Amino acid sequence: MARDGAGSVYAVRMRVTALDPDGSPKVGASSMYTTDALVTANFTPNYEDGDDITQKNGSGVVCVAYTGPSTLKNYTGALTICTPDPELYALLTGGTVFMDGSDPVGWQSPDVGSDPMPDGVSLEMWSRAVVNGSNAGSLPYFHWALPRIKLTPDQVTLEAAALQPSFNFTAETNPNWGSGPVGDFEQDSTGVVQYVRTASLPASALGLQAVVATA
Repeated sequence: MARDGAGSVYAVRMRVTALDPDGSPKVGASSMYTTDALVTANFTPNYEDGDDITQKNGSGVVCVAYTGPSTLKNYTGALTICTPDPELYALLTGGTVFMDGSDPVGWQSPDVGSDPMPDGVSLEMWSRAVVNGSNAGSLPYFHWALPRIKLTPDQVTLEAAALQPSFNFTAETNPNWGSGPVGDFEQDSTGVVQYVRTASLPASALGLQAVVATA
């Protein structure tokens, strides 16, 4: 039986897909973006403390002291991208792409106070895996899937040293994401975060692509 060991510290591919209001991948042109410009990514579980229950008898002596278990509240995370990318910015947070003919040359943020991406996007990443077991050579990647994340314009920052954009997000459940925009996540994807070992990366084409309906 294979056992997962340490993975790489970087992802070799990232795919962002626009979502419909019901959470399903949005079918149509320019609704999916694939890039290899991801620098770092992290996601952290946040827990809510359980209730404290203390009961005393008539003499004021504590006879019951109990703290309920913590419950998982949500996941938060951040992405850092290697270079400014107007089409990726627009897909993640809305706004306007500036064009020079057919070439994207810049981006303008949405209006302050607006929610230009109320439906969120799905986020997938592929990182190299170190796997011990009989199929170690045939499943060299981890396919990470976050079926719905939400970002807002005020969660976009620039790292001054290298002008690397960083996006903060909150991850949510999304039962309607199914097997993803191209049908290649074949496991249960009802969790907030999940991964599977896989043999392949997404298509080598980078940049904007269309999502077609999957069965």
